[in-house]
Amino acid sequence: MSLTIIINESNFELGISSFREIRDKDSTGLNSGALLMSMLEYDHNSVEYKLTAAALQNNLLKQMSSDAKTYICPHSEWFGHPPRDEIKVDATVCRFCGIKKRCILFRPVKRIELTIRGYRNEFPPQEELEKCFAINDTRGENSKIDPFVGFSLEANLSRDLYVISKSSFDSLFIQSDTSKYHPTALHNAIGFELRTGTPLWPIDQRFLQFRLEMKHYFNRAISNYESSKNKMISEVEYLFVIKIALKWGWISPSEKHLFPALRHLFGELTTILKQIRTSPNGSNKGNYTLGGIEKLSNSSMKPMVDIPFSENCTGIIELALRWTQLCPHDIEQYLVHCNKEHQTFEDKKMIVRRITGEVKKLEPLATRELSYWPRLPMVVLAREEHLPLINLNTTTGRVIDLVIADVSEPFYLIDPLGNKISRVWNDD
Repeated sequence: MSLTIIINESNFELGISSFREIRDKDSTGLNSGALLMSMLEYDHNSVEYKLTAAALQNNLLKQMSSDAKTYICPHSEWFGHPPRDEIKVDATVCRFCGIKKRCILFRPVKRIELTIRGYRNEFPPQEELEKCFAINDTRGENSKIDPFVGFSLEANLSRDLYVISKSSFDSLFIQSDTSKYHPTALHNAIGFELRTGTPLWPIDQRFLQFRLEMKHYFNRAISNYESSKNKMISEVEYLFVIKIALKWGWISPSEKHLFPALRHLFGELTTILKQIRTSPNGSNKGNYTLGGIEKLSNSSMKPMVDIPFSENCTGIIELALRWTQLCPHDIEQYLVHCNKEHQTFEDKKMIVRRITGEVKKLEPLATRELSYWPRLPMVVLAREEHLPLINLNTTTGRVIDLVIADVSEPFYLIDPLGNKISRVWNDD
């Protein structure tokens, strides 16, 4: 099911039916025709042209009827009117305006078609959905706008929008537990990973892109890893990892015997990351030169903006921590290939199971090729009693407006920002 909303950037009309008859002379004896001819004789930048144009406008304003459809002149100061005065003009005054070609009103009407596509058979009542586009203009008249202006580069362009009930949206875009993240960090999340429901921050997007383009080198580094190459993390990094592990429930304060295994685990993970040093074409030239992962780890990472952590540590340890959350399969593969004879293996195995186990696996999305999904702008339609159900700080979408509407359940109106939502939901 779909609905098309027609929006015009301007409702300014200069049709023949809107013109009126002009008297040759007004009560002062000014001749509109003569003034118009004088304007044609003068240069558009001359003082004479401006004075004549102002005189013609005043002449036409005096003849304007009280029941004419009017517009507020946006250039009244140019004609000599006081700055704060609202000068109302009709189509005839505008037709003979001296700066018509430069006027923001006098422009062709641009037809904008917004096709709203519903998910399966779900669709709110048309009159309720149209409330998302309704606004009162400066004249107090009802008009329609694009609700995504300021949030979409495609705003005020014809395109497809999507509407889906909150219940269906939540079942399609399942979000993992976000209680361990600070609200400020969640506010700055830019999307989420579809297969795990993990919120994403700017550094995550860059890391996932790196992981995708270098997947063969990641797999090789994991499968060929030798524990003898392990470099222990520093004391500062170790304390940072302990703090995160305790906060995220990977270990408890009473399990201090697991601390050495945790240190050894992240020592090995950071060593593996540092071994991924070859560019995608197999040479030392290209987008990722020697030390590519180090270059990423040395980039700016502002706490709770670029990364979800409330404080910084070294870039490589922060990447390793995010790696365990974003790519749990990689960490499980690490367990397969690491040294099982090492004294910390069983403890590391327990920690890895806790890390990867708390990252929810979403079977319906696991086989889909699309992984990263951006935080799309959404308008919520809901009754007042539905408001407690709406999470304004969800990483699966960014709520930009809330419209009170008579709907059976909350609905989301979504701008896809050029993404193909059909790749995620199947409305057959």
